[in-house]
Amino acid sequence: MFEKLFVKTSDLVFHKIAPYAVERERFLEHCCEEGFSKAALSRIAGIVVTAACDLHAHGGLDVDQERLEAAAGRIEMTRRQAGIPDDAREYRREFLRVTTRWVLFLGRLQPQAVSPRPYAALLDDFERWMTEERGISRGTLKNRRWHIGRFLDWLHERHAPVPGLSPRDLDGYLQHLHAQRLSRVSIKSHTNAVRAFIRHAERREWCAAGLADTLHGPHIYRDHGLPIGPSWDDVTRLIQDAASDDPADVRDRAILLLLAVYGFRAGEGAALRLDDVDWEHDRLTVRRSKPGRSQVYPLMPVVGQAIIRYLKEARPRRASRELFLKIRAPIGPMTSKSLYTVVAERIKRLGIRVPRRGPHVLRHACAGKRRRRRSRRTDEFKVASMMKGARRKLCCAQLLTCRRASIAHDYNLVSCINSLTAVKMRPHSASLSREVFHVVGPHRRFHSADDARSGCRESVPRDIRTEHT
Repeated sequence: MFEKLFVKTSDLVFHKIAPYAVERERFLEHCCEEGFSKAALSRIAGIVVTAACDLHAHGGLDVDQERLEAAAGRIEMTRRQAGIPDDAREYRREFLRVTTRWVLFLGRLQPQAVSPRPYAALLDDFERWMTEERGISRGTLKNRRWHIGRFLDWLHERHAPVPGLSPRDLDGYLQHLHAQRLSRVSIKSHTNAVRAFIRHAERREWCAAGLADTLHGPHIYRDHGLPIGPSWDDVTRLIQDAASDDPADVRDRAILLLLAVYGFRAGEGAALRLDDVDWEHDRLTVRRSKPGRSQVYPLMPVVGQAIIRYLKEARPRRASRELFLKIRAPIGPMTSKSLYTVVAERIKRLGIRVPRRGPHVLRHACAGKRRRRRSRRTDEFKVASMMKGARRKLCCAQLLTCRRASIAHDYNLVSCINSLTAVKMRPHSASLSREVFHVVGPHRRFHSADDARSGCRESVPRDIRTEHT
């Protein structure tokens, strides 16, 4: 592997005689299989040989993260003394990243000793209850564990055990959060997580009952922070920004369409697999991260075409079954953080003004578009209903006028009988028209003169017809 990377004899000899040459060469071959370019491999080889020389002089490859940090500090000091003009902070970050991957590849990284927290058992019990009894998703579980861990750390620093909790301690923690200049939403998230933990502690009888009801966070109004998502015109600009033939743009266009059209979360988009796209029936199966179940959606043509183009032109040839893979080495499945980078960098470059820049803003934009479409459909339905009602009233009025004229004409035929003059009916009066219309009925329809005569005769009261006969 060294012969492929270095042409100069001095460089080749140096890398071959340096410590741990076999281990370094194995790691470089592994990086080459992951898709790193020749220039990237040369830089990795330089960092690894520097780390090998330092670790060989300070105890070998069996190291933990603390020893790697110490090695990075020594290398940084040496480079500063040698006057190497580069960004020391950036090189330190790259040194730690590459060296950690090398030691992990060799299986020599030792787990760092973590001092057990005194409340670890309480936190583990609460996590087990949330997982088994509540079925909370992994993301929510990680979020709550982090919030509760900060609360228990604060209690431990003040030597306040959980069994002795009081409302004054809870008020003090809220003041501590306010002193850190957190937003109302962040404080509300802390409050909700701590309240859930205290309710669990009450069920386990770890603390006094009714304590959770005394914890009140800031009130968050229903439409607080709206609109969070960009306008649909900005979403269109975002998608059009990835309309080139570059492999990264081809992949990003498919990702942006999925997030904007369906409103998926970042984790749901990253978890899509090749088997989730049913091309035969034009369906897309998504595993929801929070509900923990799968949902089937119709595959929209524009999204399907973008995915097909990505699979044909831009997706690396790998055995991974995940739908979206990284373009740059190390090639592997994309994560939620990868999707955040895809969306956030484009939003920043286009100058789109939104409170947040992650993939979740596209979910809000999708929800806003659906809400506006639903509102427009509701307004159209109301207008159509009003027009339909107006047409119905107009038709009834026209039908009533026609039937009044027909009935009045046919009644004149009957009124020629002299005996009807004693009743003093006036055929053209409005009251008579209403009476005859009531007798014949609003749904009666005459098709001929005979039907009109018979209908009119039936509408005449029976006692009048009998008297005339």
